Amino acid sequence: MTKSKKKYKYLLSIAFLIVISVLTVYSLLKEVDIDEMFSILFSVDIKYVLLGMLLIVFYFFCEGASLKVIINSLGHKSGMKDTYVYGCINSFYSLITPFGTGGQPFTIYYMMHDGIPGSKVSIATLLNLLEYKLVLLVYCFIIVIFRPSLVFSNGILVLLLFIFGAVVGIVMIAIIALSVINVKWVRSIGIGIYKLLSKVGIIKKENFDARLESFNKQVDEYRKGAIYIKDHPAIFFKAFFYNFLRQTSFFAISYMVYLSFGLDPAAWFDVIIAQALIYITVDSLPLPGGVGATEKLFLVVYSLTYTTSMITPAVLLTRLINYVFAILFGGAFAFIKQISVMRGNKLNAK
Repeated sequence: MTKSKKKYKYLLSIAFLIVISVLTVYSLLKEVDIDEMFSILFSVDIKYVLLGMLLIVFYFFCEGASLKVIINSLGHKSGMKDTYVYGCINSFYSLITPFGTGGQPFTIYYMMHDGIPGSKVSIATLLNLLEYKLVLLVYCFIIVIFRPSLVFSNGILVLLLFIFGAVVGIVMIAIIALSVINVKWVRSIGIGIYKLLSKVGIIKKENFDARLESFNKQVDEYRKGAIYIKDHPAIFFKAFFYNFLRQTSFFAISYMVYLSFGLDPAAWFDVIIAQALIYITVDSLPLPGGVGATEKLFLVVYSLTYTTSMITPAVLLTRLINYVFAILFGGAFAFIKQISVMRGNKLNAK
C-alpha cells in the first residue's frame, strides 16, 4: 500500500469514527432530560473521575512495561520512556481504526526507526498481541465461572459475540502452539480453510495466492514467537502479568465512575466483570474503539446497576475517560513522537 493510500485509509477511519460518535451521542441523548443529566454529571465525586484518568496513564505504563520486558529479553536495551511511547502509539492507533488494525503497523514503524531490528520487532509485537488475547481469554473464563448470568441473560447477540471473541483467542493460541508441535498441520489446515473460503466466494480467486502467502508468513512469525516462548517461559509470564494489570486497570475505570456516583463500593467485582464482558464482546467488531456498540451494551449490561436517570450520565462519563481521554493522552505522545521523527529525518538529510 502506497503512503498516500495509507493516509487516505486513516483519514477515512477518523471520518467514520467522528460520524459514528455523533450518531451514538445523539441516540443516547434523544430521550434523556438534558438538564437532569448535567445536574447528575456535575454532582459526581471528582476525585474518582481523576482516579479513572490516572488508570488510563497506568494502562499505558503497563503496556510499555510489557514491551520493555520482551524487547530487552531479545537483546535490545530499550528504556521505559521509549516503550511507554510505543504503548501509547499502539493504543492510540488501535482506538481509531477498525479491528484495532492501525496499532501494530505504527508501533513497528517507530520501533524500527529507533534502531530495533525488524526480526526482534516482529516477535515483540506478536508476543504482546498474544499476551493481550490470552488475558481476554482468562477474563472469558472468569466471567463464565463466576458470573455466567451476564453472558446468558443479556440476549442472543451478546452471547454469540462473546463466544466469537473467545473462539478468536483460542484459535490464535492454538495456531501458535501447533506451530511448534507440527507446523505442517497448521499449513494444511490453513490451506484447506482458504480453499473453502475461495469456493464459497469469500476470498476472490485472483486474491487466493496472495492471501495464502500472507498466511504462510504469519505462521512463520507465530512459529518464531512460539519457540521464543518455549525457551523463555519466565519472560512470557512476566509480560502476561503486565498485560493482566493493563486490562484490569482499564476495566476498573468503570468502577471509578460507579464510585463517583456515590454507589456501593462492595460491588467492585460485578462492575469490573461487567465492563470486561462489554470489552470482550465488542473486541471482535470492526468498529474503532467499539464506538456505538460499547455504549449500547453498557445500557443493557448495567441496567440493574444504575438507576434510569444515572445510566446515561454513567455511560457518557465512562466513555469520556476510557475512550476520549485515552485517545487524547495517547495521541499527544504519538504526535510528539512523529514530530521527533520528522526533525530527525530533516537533520539526517542535511
